[in-house]
Amino acid sequence: MLVFDNCPTCFEDFTPEPERAPYSISCGHVFCLSCLASQDPKLCALCRDPFVTREARRIYPSLNLDDAHDAARVEEAVIKAIDDCHPERFDNATKLMQKWLDKGSAAHASFQSTVVRLNTYMKTMNRLSKAYGDMVQYEAVVRSLDDQKQLFDAERTTLQEDVLKERSKLEVVEKECQELHRELKRRNSEVARWKIACRDLEREMTEMKDELSDIDRMARLSKESAHNHETDALRWRKRYEQAIGEIAQIRPPTTRIPSDASTSALSFTTGYAY
Repeated sequence: MLVFDNCPTCFEDFTPEPERAPYSISCGHVFCLSCLASQDPKLCALCRDPFVTREARRIYPSLNLDDAHDAARVEEAVIKAIDDCHPERFDNATKLMQKWLDKGSAAHASFQSTVVRLNTYMKTMNRLSKAYGDMVQYEAVVRSLDDQKQLFDAERTTLQEDVLKERSKLEVVEKECQELHRELKRRNSEVARWKIACRDLEREMTEMKDELSDIDRMARLSKESAHNHETDALRWRKRYEQAIGEIAQIRPPTTRIPSDASTSALSFTTGYAY
């Protein structure tokens, strides 16, 4: 309850004496003045918040039973709000405490720091709630990223397998290319030999053409010579026939002269009468 009975440090009951009287520090907790003065370092024994002894305010607890009952209701509302960590209950508890303080006497003024601390706590809880929501969203994003990572890992594994398959195919293609390269070199060697053979054949054909030209020229010369011989033979045959005719006019031969102009003149026998 908010009606304080004893000091949480020395567990001595609060009394009206100055040294045993209750004092509230900046964090809202209440201790006796003796414990506050002897506290070193100046940190709250409950929440470890720093405080200044001269800023502590004395509390004058009310002995009114109705006021104590209201304080109990306020304390219960605050405890529920703290346990549930619900912003609306924090707001309701703060309003209830402020209403209780507003209708109280001057002795309740020391509880104003508690209201301030409660408001600060509520704001902190709101920030924590928002941070928790952000954390939930972050966890959802992380889970989504984990799922995407698993998909990516699966795709990467598949791609690696595909790369290995393609690499195997590439090795086969490289071997085939090497075989084709060797075959191409062999074919190029054969083509080079064929070119040399073709050049030799062209040279032989050129020589044969030259020989054929010579043969044609000799044939033409032979033909011309044969024509000349034939012309000479015809001319001599005419001369021979003329000579035979002249002889026949002078004296007929005793022997019949053959009419074949190709017969040699030595094959005829002529006789003369004296």
